[in-house]
Amino acid sequence: MPNADPKAPYGMREDGTAKGNGWFGILPSKDPKYPPGAFSTELSSTGNIKGPDGKPVLYPLIVPTLTHEELQHLLSGKKPTEDIYNKAEEFAAQRIKQGLSPFATPTEQRPLPKTPEQLMDEGYKGK
Repeated sequence: MPNADPKAPYGMREDGTAKGNGWFGILPSKDPKYPPGAFSTELSSTGNIKGPDGKPVLYPLIVPTLTHEELQHLLSGKKPTEDIYNKAEEFAAQRIKQGLSPFATPTEQRPLPKTPEQLMDEGYKGK
């Protein structure tokens, strides 16, 4: 359940900033170490990205460039793969270069990545 603090309804990130809804909104966690009803919005990390001050930048692992399978992998509590880290870092670096936060604003939410079945169905229908 969301935190009772209206300024940080999903708690705080490691850097002290308030967590947001993320790119896909509130996603049910499938991580067995969390109780039923737990959820994720961002799943932050630090890595090879540096800010203008040269310090490592915190960025979300749940980004629009992930596949459905990669998103499910993260939500199940498994360690992010190298491809997931690469996609998240590339996405964050592009946002930072544009002068934007790597984290989604409330107006930037997007639809979830399509499942393999949805993609196959679209290909079959010629979309």
